[in-house]
Amino acid sequence: MDMMSPHVTRLRDACQALIDQAAIAKDAILDHRRDMWCTVPSFDTPVDLEGLQNTEPSSEAWYRIADEITNIWMDAGSAPQNHGVLVCNVTAVLDVLYALNLIKQEVQHASQALKDNLYQSREQEEELALDDDLLDGFAVARAEFLNKGRDHSFHRILRSLQLPSLNFTRAQKRVRVLENSVVRIAYTWNKTQYRKRVIDRRTLQALSAHFDRSGNHMRGVEIREGIESYQVDAAPPLYRLVHTPPTLRANYKWWDEESNQYQWSHCLATGILVVPQNNRPEVRWKSAPSPAEIDQAKAKWLKTAKLQPVQIATRLELFRNAG
Repeated sequence: MDMMSPHVTRLRDACQALIDQAAIAKDAILDHRRDMWCTVPSFDTPVDLEGLQNTEPSSEAWYRIADEITNIWMDAGSAPQNHGVLVCNVTAVLDVLYALNLIKQEVQHASQALKDNLYQSREQEEELALDDDLLDGFAVARAEFLNKGRDHSFHRILRSLQLPSLNFTRAQKRVRVLENSVVRIAYTWNKTQYRKRVIDRRTLQALSAHFDRSGNHMRGVEIREGIESYQVDAAPPLYRLVHTPPTLRANYKWWDEESNQYQWSHCLATGILVVPQNNRPEVRWKSAPSPAEIDQAKAKWLKTAKLQPVQIATRLELFRNAG
């Protein structure tokens, strides 16, 4: 791809703006730490788990808060993730965090636009007769069954932009800012976390075509035969099931002025939750589940989920709801 293309230029500018804004945000958090409060129970758990809001943060906790919110580099991936709460009503800090989120959103859009352009160009070069539906099918097939790691063409562009060490998961994950009237935050872990995605006929046809082009004709034929044998697109639908590690969630209570009553909401809570207010909410922390607890929860879920495996082809197992 032309390195001066609009897609490349857009991504370059967004990434540079993100790098600059992350540095500004880190400085702002550390400069104003005496005007805010935080807790990082995943790192600095006090003895009294029933009164986290009454503890004072350690110096190390502030650096962990600042790093967790602003670290966008690959080397952060090997470090344990810090989870916690930042209570902040400092306009200077909130403004830079809102700006950081806007830039992260632009990085996400610019990155996806470039990847889509690279992918469609590559597929159209290999198969000029592809229509939009089949291109969409190729995108799903690649993401679910073929794409392992960073796209090589995308990675080459990042190297040319001198951005190979940018962690695009962190670069696109926005800082979660809660309502400004939170009175309680209770952490919990979802131990039976999984991802479920419907797989339709066009996706399997695209996967079959991929194997034909790569010289694995037997596998392509096997998938096409499976499409007909299992009546893909007939009810109930087929889907791919991928179990993922437990996710940290937060249930929080806040005052809703519109309804003039307290409301309960919940959200993903990995990383740092920002509460834009002065008052410290009551915080309840729960430690991560052990491997044995995870296995037990998964076994219980599988027993009650009533799933029927469907072996479309070799090493291609999908599922249908049974009954």
